[in-house]
Amino acid sequence: MAHVIEGGPRSGPHVVLIGGPMTVDDGSWLDSRQQVAGDKTSEVTLRSMATSVLWWRTTSSLVMPVLQCAGEDAFALVIGQRSVVEVRPDGATKRTSLRSLLPGGVTQIEVVRTGIKEPLPEGYELAAVLSGNVGSVGFKRGDPGNRWRFLNGNQYYLNDAAQAIAPTVIVDTTPLILTEGYRANNLAGFELSRLSREGTVCVVPHTHGTDRYFQSYAQWVKEGRPPDPTLEWSPVTNDWDRDARPDPVHYATPVPIAADFGVTGFLTQARWQDPSGLEAARSLLEARYDLKIGIWDLASNPTLRQTLLDVTPVTPAPPVAAAVPGAAAKRAEAKVDAKMEEREAQKRSLAARLRELRALANIGWIPREDRERWLLRLLMSEQYIRDLDQEPYPLLQLELLVGKRTTSVTAFTILYWAVDLPAYVESRRRTFEEIAAPEECRLGPLPVELLRVRGGWADDNVDWPERGERLADLTRQWRVAFVDFIDATRRKVPTHWTPA
Repeated sequence: MAHVIEGGPRSGPHVVLIGGPMTVDDGSWLDSRQQVAGDKTSEVTLRSMATSVLWWRTTSSLVMPVLQCAGEDAFALVIGQRSVVEVRPDGATKRTSLRSLLPGGVTQIEVVRTGIKEPLPEGYELAAVLSGNVGSVGFKRGDPGNRWRFLNGNQYYLNDAAQAIAPTVIVDTTPLILTEGYRANNLAGFELSRLSREGTVCVVPHTHGTDRYFQSYAQWVKEGRPPDPTLEWSPVTNDWDRDARPDPVHYATPVPIAADFGVTGFLTQARWQDPSGLEAARSLLEARYDLKIGIWDLASNPTLRQTLLDVTPVTPAPPVAAAVPGAAAKRAEAKVDAKMEEREAQKRSLAARLRELRALANIGWIPREDRERWLLRLLMSEQYIRDLDQEPYPLLQLELLVGKRTTSVTAFTILYWAVDLPAYVESRRRTFEEIAAPEECRLGPLPVELLRVRGGWADDNVDWPERGERLADLTRQWRVAFVDFIDATRRKVPTHWTPA
């Protein structure tokens, strides 16, 4: 007999992985849990399920009974995709809103962060006061009575807000990727933001990547949640070629047209369980919506399981890697072609912008190197060399980013692990907002955004020489505003670093 949930919903938190075999739009077959050739992080299968009508219907058939067991006020918080992809008769794809698929009503939860002594907007509830008393995190619940709530705002703040928001279910279709060296930080953040309450159920697409992620999570908990050693950041020194043609695998999205999705993975309190009992309960309630039996009772009560459920062992994923389905590969190639055309237009436009932003070059802003993401950068302090084989870097740097439709200035410190740049700007929020006014100043986690203004490289109506003069004036004010931060940061410089 399958061993599933002991103690029902309060034995959690639970992680439920939903996946399985599917036939996609070109008629080919693959399993969501399979590796896909050339796709190390399972992007292809994650996108496929996160935007699949069939995956969301299966997910809904699990979530709704869980919510019904939890009471009238219970709701599911959706993090990630808000649209689904379908195939047109001509083979092209179209997107439609996920809202139309979800029964029980949909609203939004807004999460915001305030500065020091700044009150929350009207209608918002306090979730947490930030460490160091540098502000607070608040949220607005949205329209009552709706079973589904999309997350609006930076999901980073769920670390502070998840307990207060108190969703019964979290459906998370964002990538779960473990970076070497950041294992504990990543897993601890997931646990804090997704599994902070005893009865929470977190539902994710079951890919090869998510399976590995939760294997690591279970092992990390078993080891006693050991912390990572102190981590330091260093400038990127890899030989990535930003002009190279992107790998189409990053854009491939197979569209399932038939699938046998179900509960294929299940963890309770970070321990793997047999998912077959929960899947049998889900399947029965999906077929017999007239039954008035709770899903946890069906899954955990031995008598009900034996009497009502047809429990079938979950078939493992095929051990071989699958190829990217042909139709999805063809669409991905077309997207890459369009991206390359846009990239060439961007390069021509940014070269012209550099010539027009002479006012910034005159006060020390430096054009980017080919591999960097900014158009111009400003060294706000002397530079240091960490090791002999590394390039010098300042304690604080401002970066000018010119996007397609917006222009922004951000600040970043190489000593982010030793000094708190976000806390510094929060403590002087009024100063930085007055410098940026009337434009936006979106203070938050690194890199701190000091300014955002409409108009980017694709806009023909921007007076770039005038914008350069304006940014030059703001630069002088930012230099003054960061004097104290740079002085404090110098005292944190490791003794083995040498001035350039």
